[in-house]
Amino acid sequence: EVARVAQAKALRFDGSDAADDALVAAALSDRTRFAAIYERYRLPVYRYVRARGADEDTAIDVVAGTFERAMVALPTYRPRGGGLGAWLFRIARNAWIDEGRRRARTAELTLVADRPDRGGLGRDPDLHVALRQLPAEAQEAVALRYAGGLTAAEIGVMLGKRPATVQKLIERSLDTLKEALDDR
Repeated sequence: EVARVAQAKALRFDGSDAADDALVAAALSDRTRFAAIYERYRLPVYRYVRARGADEDTAIDVVAGTFERAMVALPTYRPRGGGLGAWLFRIARNAWIDEGRRRARTAELTLVADRPDRGGLGRDPDLHVALRQLPAEAQEAVALRYAGGLTAAEIGVMLGKRPATVQKLIERSLDTLKEALDDR
């Protein structure tokens, strides 16, 4: 648990991370070095996609598509609007939306009870049902916060909202979830 918290603190997407700048520069000069970007961000992106409703196989496909798109688009990357992490999460979000369009349905948050939780949202199926009842923007904010590990400021960059607005949206969403779970 301590290692997971330390890892989450190490992954900040505010655009000021010199390590990210170095990773991008290395990948631009040698495509094989893109692997370091993948290794740093694959798990947070995977957790985010799982939290958005992807089953394990679909999440793996979306993550792969995210990093394929990122590799192709890397020459156009500019360290603004949240930095490398936020840029990758925007690509993941778009890849997930595209996947939903391909399947022509809204994906449900699913959890297989006999497998360890890899989605970052717990094992309570009622929680997943309650999450699906939230408005789409609230689902997005909660998934980015708790599965993606982003801060309110980082989510605000992605959603085009002020950090205080995002924080309030998350707080209200959590209150709604708590009420739904208390009523069961």
